Amino acid sequence: MASVSGEAKVSRQYDAFCLLPRLMTSPTPSVWCLAQHYIKGYLAFQLQVVALIGLPDRNIDLAAMKLATIFTTLALFTFPSYSQITIAFPPQGTVVIPDSEITVEIDEAESNSSRSQLGIAIGINSCPGGSCLPADEELGGISFIGPFNPQPQSDLPFKPPHQNFTITIPDFGDINLIQLNVFHASTVGVSRARCPRCRIPEHYSADLVRDQDARCLVGTLLSIMKLFPFFTCLLLKVGTAVSQTTFLAYPPSGVNVTAGSQLTLEIARTPTTSSVTEVGLVIAMSECNGGTCFPPDQFLGRLLYNGPFTPQFFDPKLPSGSYENFTVTVPDFFGPGKYLLNIYDVSLVGAIDISTKYLSNMNFSTLSTLLLLSSVSVLAQITSVAYPPPGVNVTAGSQITVEVVRTPTTSSVNEVGLVIAMSECPSGNCPIPSQFLGRLLYNGPFDPQNSGPAGHYENFTVTVPDFFGPGQYLLNVYDVSLVGDRMKPILAATLAFLFASAPTLAQRISIGYPPAGTTVEAGSDLTVEIVRPDFQSSATEVAVVIAMNSCPNGNCFPPSEVMGPVLYNGPFKPQFTPGVSQPHQNFTVTVPNYIGTGSVQLNVWHMSLIGASNEPFTEYQNISLNLQ
Repeated sequence: MASVSGEAKVSRQYDAFCLLPRLMTSPTPSVWCLAQHYIKGYLAFQLQVVALIGLPDRNIDLAAMKLATIFTTLALFTFPSYSQITIAFPPQGTVVIPDSEITVEIDEAESNSSRSQLGIAIGINSCPGGSCLPADEELGGISFIGPFNPQPQSDLPFKPPHQNFTITIPDFGDINLIQLNVFHASTVGVSRARCPRCRIPEHYSADLVRDQDARCLVGTLLSIMKLFPFFTCLLLKVGTAVSQTTFLAYPPSGVNVTAGSQLTLEIARTPTTSSVTEVGLVIAMSECNGGTCFPPDQFLGRLLYNGPFTPQFFDPKLPSGSYENFTVTVPDFFGPGKYLLNIYDVSLVGAIDISTKYLSNMNFSTLSTLLLLSSVSVLAQITSVAYPPPGVNVTAGSQITVEVVRTPTTSSVNEVGLVIAMSECPSGNCPIPSQFLGRLLYNGPFDPQNSGPAGHYENFTVTVPDFFGPGQYLLNVYDVSLVGDRMKPILAATLAFLFASAPTLAQRISIGYPPAGTTVEAGSDLTVEIVRPDFQSSATEVAVVIAMNSCPNGNCFPPSEVMGPVLYNGPFKPQFTPGVSQPHQNFTVTVPNYIGTGSVQLNVWHMSLIGASNEPFTEYQNISLNLQ
């Protein structure tokens, strides 16, 4: 039993404990204090805490206070069982731009109803010569300090509770390596029912405690003293950003156009030395009612083009550098008046930011925003049959045109494939498409480039089977796509498909190579062998998707929710080869060099049609690999 007097004031006592109460009350306190003293020893820190909170003279059992200090890093936790938080985004080694904003996603590694969050502090420290100080010695310049309230994500129930913070990257001059440090403090075993018995000295509460919740929190700390502070960090690379400007070089502002006519647009991009990956371009036209035009970042108008932007041509008369021409059609239902031609350019700048630019050819004003990769929204993808209309009469053996439409969306979409089939409805009873697609009419890519009133579409010419007799038939469309920045698989069709009851387990594929646990090198080529059992029932392969996703702290997301960066997306045609008993196909893919090292998951998404009824079947397979 050790005895500590209430008069035992330590000169640095305020520094030693100042961060925790002020995390909830002050936006700009000094956060160097706590890190400086944690490392000075377990007993010394206890003495400082006891002296700070002003206990009266009495004997105290320091061991019973159960004070713990734990220091962790993103890659290797010293005490995994006590790990509280992880930096989920950005990934280790991300390239960031000085003076730009990034989103930092902090995940709560393990939810605990008895834990009270004290707060969080985010700092950025420079690493001169590539040498970084430990986070528990130097937090660096503070970008955020305040409460930490992690919330679950309803559409991703597997994902731990998290909170996003937007911070600004400071400019460290010639330093090209910085460290993002996160300090997190919480208490375990806190019971608010004990707060009425909390007795806080008046001089302390007047100085630091601003509300009843904080007063109870400090009082509970006094009673239980289970304090868990965490430091976690990751390294970021500093890149150089050159202003990206996309503008309309032709036609000039104020030009007269005719409804229904074709118009050539020359869209130019300024030269740049920074890394730029064009994602896509949208061209639209909106009406200016009474001469008042809507801002393009609020209303783009009627879609004229939505697709790739690959500026490769060079015009010496243009200071802009490269450009690309687009031929679009002015809507024939536009009446006389003033219109705004809007260009929406999406590009990846560096390795982290999505740069979006809205342009207007009326005044050439540019409205720019930055969307971080972690916050790209996923909108509902709806695929429908626009033509033929329901109830139309068709002739057996004749050709018909099927127009498949996908609604406009701002989220990224990676189409995997499309299946069109026709099934008979005996006595007017049509089978459910998820159980019976019917006779296959088309099985291949879906690339909706044409634009119409309902969205982008593609026309398919198919032949009605000549052996179909008179009666009612169902035209079924089965669309498979990957949606969003995390490449979440989406299955869509003209009717609601339920795939939970996929049949025969004998149809399942397996990953024949590489073996689970194999160590692979970032940026290298990897052979992936996908094996399909040699079953007796008929099967029509639709497609296969191969992707790789990181596993933060060894926790891998289910591939049905997050596939990760796509390495292959296309046909699957397993064949027999000498010496191999099962049909298989080998795919050579490139291991990503931007998802961080450590544990990763190789994901395979397989789609096929099984049996004489062409029942849709989908499955996921995955193995764990080590990335170095």
